[in-house]
Amino acid sequence: MVISAPLPEPIINGKRKKRDSPVSGMLIYDQKGNERGGYATSDGGDLGALLTLDSENDKCLLPMQMLVQAQPSG
Repeated sequence: MVISAPLPEPIINGKRKKRDSPVSGMLIYDQKGNERGGYATSDGGDLGALLTLDSENDKCLLPMQMLVQAQPSG
């Protein structure tokens, strides 16, 4: 688990990838060190607060398997 502001870029299959936009909060990782989800708030865009669970398959078009989002405007 990592708690940071901002959070580091994601690790998927042992490789550091680029995050779409900066976020701050908490990440969870699996036993292989891959990012598997977290709770974060957007540091720049209008994403608001996010709760995610991610697939370990980086070949997925969208590795996020679950997304709960609360936008700042409601």
